[in-house]
Amino acid sequence: MSELFTRNDLSTVIDLMKNDKKVIAMPTDTVFGIGCVYDDLLSLERIKQIKHRDPRKALPMMCSNLEMIERIAILNDDDRRLVKAMGKGAITYIFRLREEIDRTITNGLDTIAIRIPDDDFIIGLIEGINKPLLVTSMNISNEPSIRYASEVIAKFNDQVDIIINEDALSTVSSTIYDTINHRILRQGAIDLKTIEEKGSLHG
Repeated sequence: MSELFTRNDLSTVIDLMKNDKKVIAMPTDTVFGIGCVYDDLLSLERIKQIKHRDPRKALPMMCSNLEMIERIAILNDDDRRLVKAMGKGAITYIFRLREEIDRTITNGLDTIAIRIPDDDFIIGLIEGINKPLLVTSMNISNEPSIRYASEVIAKFNDQVDIIINEDALSTVSSTIYDTINHRILRQGAIDLKTIEEKGSLHG
């Protein structure tokens, strides 16, 4: 059975994630998510099995700030300006992966999807662990996204280690923006015009 906590239990959840509890289901600023520490490959495989996810499909990453992103990915000045301008929120960036990062976490890809969530609990969790998280939507692949904790508990209570028993803010996933080719790969809450205006990508 999963252990249930609230956002007020941040320090306890940090301790558990550092030790014996590895897979967490938690509300985010978009949809309800499922995640693990990025270099915990066993938990990564568990998440793929829980979701019935294509094993070749990489999970997106969440970082707490620009500096953490640059520990994982290669950014140019335009990329840094864009991340700073957009701030936290529902935009996921595609960046090139640093050479020293294990490609197992991206299923062999040389690129990675990363975002900074607009959620104090998740930011605190990442900073407490001092490592990025791999986080994807808490649902069976190709099924609708989940917003409510009650639905997560009903469907996944015996499959994850920790559930944060509070609701997500939305059922709309983040926009995925490819910084390499300057295009949107998945339209979410943020449109291309906003990205171009805030990032001044061509100016």
